[in-house]
Amino acid sequence: MTRITLSSIAAALLFSTLASAAQAASTDNPPPAVTREDVRADLAAWQQARLGELFRGDGGPSVNNKEYQRRLAEYERLRQIQREKQRVN
Repeated sequence: MTRITLSSIAAALLFSTLASAAQAASTDNPPPAVTREDVRADLAAWQQARLGELFRGDGGPSVNNKEYQRRLAEYERLRQIQREKQRVN
């Protein structure tokens, strides 16, 4: 084998070793689990803000639409209230 081929193989081996080590290190801290209660609370806020009505049909809503913006703000407000309630409990 030529010197260039050997150095290319060595570089590829080193890169793959470093990449696998970096991935192993990143899996040490998994994100916190979402509980069923969290999912139900989120769904309730989504339904109360009536965002689902805007997602009917083939395409999604226009995110620049004022009605979408109003409903999204309401959804975020409801979620913030739920987070504050969870923090108190």
